[in-house]
Amino acid sequence: DQFPVARFAASKHARMWVANVTVDGDDYPSRVLYSDVLKPEKWYGLNYLDFNPADGQEITAFVEYGESFLVFKNNNVSILTGKSEDSFSITMLDEEVGTVSPKSTAVVGAQMLFFDRDHGVWMFDGAQFTDVSDKIRNYLLDGVNYDYAWTAAGFIRRNVYYLSVPWGTSKTPNRTFVYDMKGGLWFEWTFGFNQAAQMDGDW
Repeated sequence: DQFPVARFAASKHARMWVANVTVDGDDYPSRVLYSDVLKPEKWYGLNYLDFNPADGQEITAFVEYGESFLVFKNNNVSILTGKSEDSFSITMLDEEVGTVSPKSTAVVGAQMLFFDRDHGVWMFDGAQFTDVSDKIRNYLLDGVNYDYAWTAAGFIRRNVYYLSVPWGTSKTPNRTFVYDMKGGLWFEWTFGFNQAAQMDGDW
C-alpha cells in the first residue's frame, strides 16, 4: 500500500502505471508496475510486466498511445496493449531505434514523433516507423551535445513538431528544429526551450 518509486507514471484503464522502478531498494529499469483497478493505492507484488531486462537497457520513455503504451529504451520500442491481466500483451515494434530523450516524444492522434540521438527524428503512425529527418540528419546529429541529448524536448502544434536540443557545448536545449509534418520541411531556430506541452487556442 505504498506508491512505488519510479521514473515515469501515467493513469490509464482505471489504474496507475509506473515504469523504470525501484522496489525495496532494488532497481528494475525494465519493469512496469500497475495498480489495482480503481485503487491507485493498492500495489501487489505480481502486478508487473518486464520488458526484456536481458538486453541491458532501461526504460527511457513511457508514452500513452491511444489505448496502449509505447515503451522506449535506448535502442528499441515496444507496445503494451490490453486492459486487464488476461489481455496484456507486449510486442516489440523496432529493435533499431529508441530514445534517451523522454521529453522529445509527442503524440497527436495516431502520429507520434521522437528524437533518437543516434538516428535523428522518427515518426510512428501505428504501423511503421519513418525517418523524417533524412534531409538534416547529419547536420542535426553532428551538432547535438550527445552527452546531454536526454534533455531534448519536443511538442506538436498544428501539424508542426518543435524539437529543442542541446547544441554545441550547451548542457540544455538551446536550438530548435521545426518540422512541418504536412510539407515535410525543416526550419531552424537559434534558441531553445526546456519543456513544452501541446496547447489549445492561440499562443
